[in-house]
Parts: sequence; C-alpha cells; structure tokens
Amino acid sequence: MRFSRFLLLAVALASVLVSSAASSQPRTLMMRTLAIPVPPLGSAALRSYPYSRSVPGFPASVRGYALRRKYTSTIRVFQGRAWIPGYKYSPTAGSCSPVRWFLRWRSANPDVTIRAGVIIAPDQVIKTVPGGGSGYVASDACYAPVFKFGSALRGNGSNLADVYVEWQLWDAKHRV
Repeated sequence: MRFSRFLLLAVALASVLVSSAASSQPRTLMMRTLAIPVPPLGSAALRSYPYSRSVPGFPASVRGYALRRKYTSTIRVFQGRAWIPGYKYSPTAGSCSPVRWFLRWRSANPDVTIRAGVIIAPDQVIKTVPGGGSGYVASDACYAPVFKFGSALRGNGSNLADVYVEWQLWDAKHRV
C-alpha cells in the first residue's frame, strides 16, 4: 500500500514537471521542432490545419536524397472549379524514386478554406484532405499536388482565393 502511494505521487509530480516545462516554451517554438513526414515511396502525406495554426517545417534531410531547390509560388483557386495543379510538374509514369517533393501551403484569406490533394494522372485525384487554412503535402514523382477552393467562412462572399506555397525538391543520390 505504501509503495503504490509513493508510485502515484511520483507519477503525479513527473506529469506536473513535464507539463510546466512544455508550457514555459512558446507554442511557435514547439511547432518548429516538428517536420513534414517523409512518406514511403509510392504514397503521399497530406494534412490540413486551421488558418491560425503553424505548419510543420521542412525535413532537415531525406535519406538517400539531396536537396535540389527551394522556392515559393502563389496559386489561385476558384469556387466551383476543378482541381488546380500545384506546380507545372506531372507524375512520372513507372518511376517513383528519382524525385521527392515537400510543400507547405496557407490560404491568403483566413476566411477561405482550401482543399489539397494529389493526383496520379490528370483528373485522377487519389487522396485529399478536408478544407483548411494551411497544411502540407509530400510525395514522390508518382504523384503531383493539386488544390481546390474549399469554402468561405463567417459569411465571407469570396469566390476565389490565393494559396501561398513553399516548396522543396529533392533528387535521389545515385551511386556508381
């Protein structure tokens, strides 16, 4: 009986110490330690967040790949229209390994949600996430990212939205 009380007290004290240490750090700093996951070859990782939430950062490294390029772009989506490509990049038929890409996105309008997805061929969307104000998409050359107008919130009459996108492209390191 005495040992179980001691154990219960130790667990309670440890949880208080952990929660107070975590709450002493700013939320944005804690979010920056997270990174977009590296999905297995032939798959995609997608996630949407509320506009107010920070999006995880890019991975610091990708095993077997070298960072080729970083850049930003803006994509305009329209209500009631088809999916808009996230980049003038098309999936590579029959080969998924030479390129990996990661992107972070955010709606320019906090009152408009955006849907994100990946395609395997034109007009063949295979995976999507619910509308959000920000998010990420990551995959390889098997898939290409697409975006679509989600919905206008709080009575906002918008019928179009700009999506700010940050990209990273990674090339496979070839061994000879």
